[in-house]
Amino acid sequence: METELTIKIDKNILDTVEKYTKEHKISISELIEKFFKSMLTEKSDADNIFEVTPFVKSMRTGINPHHS
Repeated sequence: METELTIKIDKNILDTVEKYTKEHKISISELIEKFFKSMLTEKSDADNIFEVTPFVKSMRTGINPHHS
């Protein structure tokens, strides 16, 4: 079952995401779904599928990479 999701996102990030999805021939919805699935799986190969920035990794761990 699919459902709609409305999110607010920084325009610069969205521009980058749109470029990424166009280059990789994937929709933003598919990218977000893959990200959520990778977060929810115990053993994830998501880091090998696409580059995951330290900030995005911190979303998974809850640890901010910019604070010591």
